[in-house]
Amino acid sequence: MNQTIQNILDRHSTRAYTNDPVPEDALAAILRAGAAAGHGIGHRTRRFTVITAPDKLAIVNSAIRDAFRALEPNEQMPPFIRGLIKKAKADDKVDFIYRAPAFIIVSVNADSVSGAIDTALAIGNMSIAAQSLDLGSCWMNQMTTLVQTPPIVKALRELGIPDDETVYGTLAVGTPAPNARFAPREAGEFVYLT
Repeated sequence: MNQTIQNILDRHSTRAYTNDPVPEDALAAILRAGAAAGHGIGHRTRRFTVITAPDKLAIVNSAIRDAFRALEPNEQMPPFIRGLIKKAKADDKVDFIYRAPAFIIVSVNADSVSGAIDTALAIGNMSIAAQSLDLGSCWMNQMTTLVQTPPIVKALRELGIPDDETVYGTLAVGTPAPNARFAPREAGEFVYLT
């Protein structure tokens, strides 16, 4: 089978990583793949903020935890959000980025008409590139869900993301831990009109 298609088929969401740092050349290749993704009407508005420093990764994790702690669960929230709120309130050591050694925040101009789609294409490319390099990755939506909350706004400013940009997605990257489990895949429905 074609290697690109095989990498797409083999890609998993990885939620447990080793402490091994992601090699710089691998990160550079992953970022190039993200930057090469399509984007709406020729606007190149994506910014890729790569975080590998433990103190900066801690800023991200603490901001996500604090933002969830500030929320009160209600029945209008999806069950997984209620679960994350409960987890944040119950455990001071919970790691919302799965102890990944690299974390990429994709931000775009807030007035971009295709920012969410452009981000999705970039993160899709980056996760396939990570797979091709024998690395794991996981698209993470916590910062996106909480992007307007004070802890996340503060963290984004500390990480150098300007206030005229918003976040539609993030990607954890690293070497999958030996105990990493992968969810079964659903094929979806294929409809052929011939």
